Amino acid sequence: MDILKLIGIAICSVAANMAVREYKREFALVISLVSGAIILVMAINMVTPVFDSINRLCTKYSLDTGHISIIIKIIAISYLTQFASGICSDAGEKNLSSKVELAGRIMIASCVIPIAISVMETIENMIESV
Repeated sequence: MDILKLIGIAICSVAANMAVREYKREFALVISLVSGAIILVMAINMVTPVFDSINRLCTKYSLDTGHISIIIKIIAISYLTQFASGICSDAGEKNLSSKVELAGRIMIASCVIPIAISVMETIENMIESV
């Protein structure tokens, strides 16, 4: 099971960090970054089949992939922002962490606008057809 591998990497990383942090804080940060990157890559590889299934469904039912791709983009922005914010926090940069979170929120808001416009246009078309 892949989740057990992820948990194992995380536990080993925490143990290594605890052992190294007292002597070389910068090495502990490197350990966190490398293990975080490994976990992120593994998680992305686990999600790839889900995206393939979504694409197959869109093709099969002739669905517009525009909205679905925006939703996937929003999810990716959310996770990557959380990941980057956590790295900043681990490095002791709380101020930078909050700025990364703010930038992520702004990016998500800008991605939502096309969907909101589309929903409004759909409602307007429904009202006009009545």
